[in-house]
Amino acid sequence: MATPPSPQRLASAPALLAISFLASFGTGMVWNGLAFITRESYGFGELENLLLAVFNGVVYIGAAFAAGPLTRAIERRISARSLTIGLLAIQAICCPLPLLFDSSWPIWPVAGLLSAASAVQWPIVESYLAAGRHGAAMRRTIGWWNVTWMTAVTLSMLAMGPMLAAGEAEWNLAGLAVLFAIAAAIGLALPKVPAAHDETESLEHTTPEYSRLLASCRVLLPLSYVFVGAISPLMPYLLDGLDTLILDCLRPERHPTHFSLDEALAVAERVAARRTLFVHMSHDIDHAAMSQRLPTGVEFAYD
Repeated sequence: MATPPSPQRLASAPALLAISFLASFGTGMVWNGLAFITRESYGFGELENLLLAVFNGVVYIGAAFAAGPLTRAIERRISARSLTIGLLAIQAICCPLPLLFDSSWPIWPVAGLLSAASAVQWPIVESYLAAGRHGAAMRRTIGWWNVTWMTAVTLSMLAMGPMLAAGEAEWNLAGLAVLFAIAAAIGLALPKVPAAHDETESLEHTTPEYSRLLASCRVLLPLSYVFVGAISPLMPYLLDGLDTLILDCLRPERHPTHFSLDEALAVAERVAARRTLFVHMSHDIDHAAMSQRLPTGVEFAYD
């Protein structure tokens, strides 16, 4: 009698969340912060950044539509795990490449490769998340996944500040290589392929509202990408002529994730808002004494 095949291993939720956090940090910076990098380090104007965003969007959409046929075409030669690791490795290699050139032209192919790789990568990660999970278990895992990637995208924007303030914006992109490399290493913990998904069992957990929720997601999700894609390249310029700017200013000394006083002052000078308020000060900030060295229009907030 033939031995029945062993059940496929369920992908580890912690490993998937770790990969998603690291990769989303990179995706968030590319989609939401690239315009800041290209403006500060390569002198891109509004039109150039808008064209770059359109280029990224076209590449991402094309790669997303090709993701399914591509993975099915190569699944006999390369596993989903190997493909995921390979895509993360490609992004790790691409991120520091602009530092090797004195020109701005490498930004275009690098941005295109990052967009294409992420467009193919995310459906695979999502298949690992959902496959083999049903009902409350699947909802819980996807819920944590949504919290994870949204947190990473937010933190990626905050993390750009110190390098922007220091005039080294291009290192934000280069530094993503480390995160993508770590994510690729964690990918080794995934099973070779996503677990089998029992559609019959899935239907047992489907409520009558599911079809309407699915239809709304198919409209709202693309619209959200269009909105983000349209507003992101203009953000560096929308800050011009700002009335009030509120900035993090933790302490006089540098900090890995917060603005120091000098860094906050540099950003305040660059944005040139009518009024700038510094918040989130630690006890290292002597409010009375240090207020004397702040330029006109800049002040420590208090309550």
